[in-house]
Amino acid sequence: MVGLGLLIGMSWSQINKAEVNWQLKIDRKGIQVFQSQQTGYSQKHSKGIVTVKAQPEQLLQLIADLSICDQWLYGCLSAEALDDGLIHMVFKGPLWFKDRDV
Repeated sequence: MVGLGLLIGMSWSQINKAEVNWQLKIDRKGIQVFQSQQTGYSQKHSKGIVTVKAQPEQLLQLIADLSICDQWLYGCLSAEALDDGLIHMVFKGPLWFKDRDV
């Protein structure tokens, strides 16, 4: 049991050491885009942070109104709530490709 705990602890320490070094690429008008080259991948990873000046309730109302997703979510053509609690969205596919369901 001690060996298992030691193995898990060593694995966790390796995960913590594998911090991603994000480099800021774009920073304008409340939008930040970061990139990182991660080990084992040929393409860079990207992440974005958007700062919105609004009350949390306003943002939740915006996200909940699926009929206007095309106005604030890039590439979103449509969205609908399904009976099982999931949301079906259709995004515009890139040139020469079909639109994509999510």
